[in-house]
Amino acid sequence: MSINTKVLVYVSPQVSKVFNLQLLLSRSILCDTGISRQMVGAQHLQSAMDDDVALFILPGARASSTYRDELSGKNLRHLKAHMDRGMKVLGFCAGAYVFSRQFDYTFYDENDGSVLEHRQVTSPLGMIDAHSYGPDLRLYEPQAADGSLQLYNAATLDFNGMSTKALVCKAPSFKQYNPEQCEALATYGATGEAAILRFKYGENGGGILCGPSIEVGGELLTYYVPENMQNPQVQKTVTELNATRESRRELIAQVFGELLPQAAPQIRHNLGLT
Repeated sequence: MSINTKVLVYVSPQVSKVFNLQLLLSRSILCDTGISRQMVGAQHLQSAMDDDVALFILPGARASSTYRDELSGKNLRHLKAHMDRGMKVLGFCAGAYVFSRQFDYTFYDENDGSVLEHRQVTSPLGMIDAHSYGPDLRLYEPQAADGSLQLYNAATLDFNGMSTKALVCKAPSFKQYNPEQCEALATYGATGEAAILRFKYGENGGGILCGPSIEVGGELLTYYVPENMQNPQVQKTVTELNATRESRRELIAQVFGELLPQAAPQIRHNLGLT
């Protein structure tokens, strides 16, 4: 199978979970598809993002301001132009927040659960007529008995009549969105609110905003928070993610199959689903 196209993955010092994403792409998604993968930062974005790019991925980041600052000006105009010509975008966590036209973010003191700050942001990258917010504490229950707040968990996702679990770590929920532009592909079991949105942009472009980190499997959480592996909540999260690995592969296949339709059968094969 030979497809003359490529996937760009954005990298920056503030971007997180890139190793997990690279493993998923190299071991499963792109194998035997003829699709290449390239890591790119702000400095070289315009030269790397040419007409061969089928998909541009924004991984999770430590702060959404990373994308709002670095994907601005000429980079933002270049991104919009390629999306309008048909390029797809996949945003995880912070990458999903920033494509929402507006989002609310609450900072908590994780020692006692108190609110430190609440921000309402109108994103310059907000090409999607949606309003996201987070973290929603209902996704992280039950909490520790000592009153501390642990903002990572294996949250239940409902999609296509199936359920799975995926890592949430300060992930966005989409409480409002324009149904003419967006459609929920998955909802959070705890709240019923949209967790993953498919969207249209311009004449031919669009993509998927993914609040949960579906790219992080149970055993791969050890790469993400190795210093916390003795924490009972982390151990519980790893166990639950491992136990739902098969159903999560179905969700991953749906997400990447929609974004790379020419490779969808091979992606399912790579994930062991055919």
